[in-house]
Amino acid sequence: MANPTNTAVLTRLATLLSYHPWMIPVFSFKADGTMKSLELDGNGKRIVTLSGDNNLRVWNSENGARLAGPFKHTNNVSSVKLASVSNTMVVFLENGTFEVWDVGLGR
Repeated sequence: MANPTNTAVLTRLATLLSYHPWMIPVFSFKADGTMKSLELDGNGKRIVTLSGDNNLRVWNSENGARLAGPFKHTNNVSSVKLASVSNTMVVFLENGTFEVWDVGLGR
């Protein structure tokens, strides 16, 4: 006869869930409007986000603090890469050009 409370299944599920190393977010970002994409630098310390209005922002991935930006663009941004060892950010535009930015200087 079936157990309507499924005690055995619930016990087994609770046991399995306790063995799994679940990831818990350290913090959450609040986007200013629509978020198009994000890129994590090579050493995992900074995140660059691209919002729907083509503004780029650089964040500290360990505490969520904004490090730089917004970097405003009039052309549509296709993608962005952030160097892990310097303050260099390369922005690829949909018109086929790219820009090199010094994140520390904001230009």
